[in-house]
Formats: sequence, structure tokens, C-alpha cells
Amino acid sequence: MNFEISAKTELYPHQSEAVEKLLPLRVGALFMEHGTGRTRTAIELVRRRTGKFSAVIWFCPYAIKENIRAEILKHCGAIAPCWNIIGIESMSSNLAAITEALDRIDDRAFVILDQSHYIKGYRAKRSNRIVRAAARARYRLIMSGLPISQGVQDLFMQFAFLSSKILGYRSFYSFSANHLEYDRYHPQKVIRAHNLEYLSAKIAPYVYQTTRETCGELPERLYSVRRFRMNPLQRELYRRLKERVLQAGVFNSHSLFTLFTRLQQVLSGFCPDRHGRLRPLGNPRLEALEELLLSLGSRVRIVIWAKFQFDLDTLESQLPPEETVVLRAGIPPEEQEKILSAFRSERRILVASVKLSRCPLDLNAADVVIFYNNTFSYAERVRAEERCQTPGRRRTIRCIDLLCADSIDEKIRQSLLRKNGVAVEFRTHIEKTTGFSPENWIQSL
Repeated sequence: MNFEISAKTELYPHQSEAVEKLLPLRVGALFMEHGTGRTRTAIELVRRRTGKFSAVIWFCPYAIKENIRAEILKHCGAIAPCWNIIGIESMSSNLAAITEALDRIDDRAFVILDQSHYIKGYRAKRSNRIVRAAARARYRLIMSGLPISQGVQDLFMQFAFLSSKILGYRSFYSFSANHLEYDRYHPQKVIRAHNLEYLSAKIAPYVYQTTRETCGELPERLYSVRRFRMNPLQRELYRRLKERVLQAGVFNSHSLFTLFTRLQQVLSGFCPDRHGRLRPLGNPRLEALEELLLSLGSRVRIVIWAKFQFDLDTLESQLPPEETVVLRAGIPPEEQEKILSAFRSERRILVASVKLSRCPLDLNAADVVIFYNNTFSYAERVRAEERCQTPGRRRTIRCIDLLCADSIDEKIRQSLLRKNGVAVEFRTHIEKTTGFSPENWIQSL
């Protein structure tokens, strides 16, 4: 197969350092914190080996598949036929995904395991299937910002994916016999690990590791997207809302604003009935957020901006109460300051109503800003970002949007990138586009 992979973006010094270390090796690990550009680093390793492999099989959590495609497009300018992105979860029971992986991986393949800590369970079907499938590949790469969450035992399957020769054990039982001590009364509970110096020495030649603090200059703000999809009930209600407006044939500012708001409510997992009661619809957006929080690890401070009262209530009930505080509009100033003080000290997650971005809040403690959903206002979006990065801040801040694929979320983000509002975009199309069809534009939402 003939294909060409080009690079449209430059590497940062730490990314170049990672590439130079791992390029001479057929297997390697990128243990780089979120926000340090490990996806760009992996793409460069692929690009520099063009012509030496038959295909790239990129295993990743299903929630970030679209994000990986967007990153490849951003850094390469196009997605060559060699790229194959497969959800890790699908390797548990999805026969089509399992067959695709087995068909694509041969002795010249390049297999990447993104968020490699997803296969740390040595008994899990997906872990063993991915390890066995990758064993034939010429090149293998694991990537994670959090390779160890429970203990050194998390490393076994990740390095088994690369090669059993690295750690020197063909089974988890021989690994545990040499390195793990279990509780006498709870046989599954590890109470102590041994010979860690030996393990460190064995993996060191194959690992490039860095944190945000040690990788030098980074942009002031790093932007990324996490996509998810509607469930069938949401998709049906979403379609019916659009059809109702199209049948009415009224496309003024009021009808459009109402439609946009109703569509966003469906994407947030609820729909008001005629009596004002909220009907829950299931919430893939919340599931995507939970996946994202898991990938970010437990050391970062996070601000989550949300639009609807339903969002605030849902997040308050679903996120860990010992880690989370919620800032709502309309509370007294002294209560507001108490919540902010808790966020700066013992709590690491602040959920806030995006309406409060208009207030002079100091959220400079944040490392990551997540937009659970966006408003229609570009000014409101800018203020929300700036509240988390006051003048004089030197640390890089990461801004992450949760977007529902093939929905109004995409239109809103596009308009915000153009420093506009989605309703303004609609009016601009009417005024400037010859033969513009409001019906087609609404159908494209």
C-alpha cells in the first residue's frame, strides 16, 4: 500500500526528545501527562517510519476515537488509508472489531495502544485479545498519562503488550510471585510490592516519561475535544424537534433560539414536558465526562462550566462529593467565597454555572477547563476561559470541549472558533449566501 504522511505542525523540544529515544526501538512507551502532546509524538513516530509498516492500528477508548481522527487531520492535513482506529471496549465482545483487528495486524503492522492503563486487568478479555493480536506486529507503542493507578501490578499487561521479554515474565502469576505480597485475609488485595528497582531498570530503556512541569515552554492554552454520540431516544427526540420547526416554517430569532436551546437540552440528557417537568433521556455526555476525568488523573484541578440547572444538579449528584464543589448563580457572596476557597484548598473539581463567567471570579488554581456544554455567546466563552487564567499565570491551561458528534454542538463550536454566535451565523448566511436554504441549514444540525 502506497501512502504518504506529512507533518503540518512542529514538535516541541520534549516531543522531539521522545521521538529520538523511541525511534530506534520497535517497542516503546510514552508516559506523558495529558496536555504534553503524546498524540502528536505518536503521530511523528508513525510518520518517521513511513514505508516500514503495512498499517497503523490505533487502539483507544471509544470516547476519544473522533478526537484521535481530528488530531491526525490537524497534524497531518489528511487521514491516509493506513490509519485504523479501534475502540478498546469493542475488543470485549464486538466480533466485527475483533475480526478487523486480527485482519489488519500482520508482521509489518504498527500497533498503538492509547490510554494503555485500560488493559491493566490481566483477566479481562479485551486485555488478552489486544495483547495476543499485537504480538505479531513489527512496531508496538503504549501511551498513558496515568500508567499506574492502583499499584505496580498495573504495569504487567501494558508491558506484556510490548513484549514479555521486557519484564521477563510470561504470566501474571510468575510476576506476582516475584513482586507482589497479598493480604493474608483478602487474597486479592496487594499490600506490598518488592524488587521495584529491578522493574524500573527493566522498563527504563523503553519508556519516555514527562510531566507538564518538566517539558518546558507550552502554549498558554491547549484546546482539545472529546466527542460522544446520542443514544436512540435522544436521536429520535432531536429529529422530531427539528421537524416541528421545519413544518412551522418560521425562522425568526425567537424560533431559532428556542430550537437551539431545546436541542442542547436533549444533548444534556433531558427534555421538559408541557407541564415543565424534566424527562430524563439517558446521558452519554455525563459518561463522556466521567471517562475524561478518569484519563486526567487525580492530581489536576478542574473547572467544569455547565449551562443548564439540570447539568449542575446531575454533576453534583454524580461526581465524588469529597472532591467536588458546585457554584450556582444567585448565591450570596459569602457563600460563593466559601466554595471558591474550598476549591483552592481541599476540593479539586469546581462545577460552575457558565452565567457566573460574567463575575470577576479568581479560578487561577485550575489546570483544566472543561466545557460540559457551550452557550451561544462568544463573549461568554472567552470570559469563562479568562476566569481560569488571570494575568501573570505562567502555567499552561487546557480547555476541553465535550461535543456530541453530528449535532448542534459542532455548529456552536465552529461559530465560536470564528468568534461569532450561532444565531449570528444563521443570519449571516441568510444575508450573504445566494440561494441559502434555512431548511437545509436546520437539517444539518
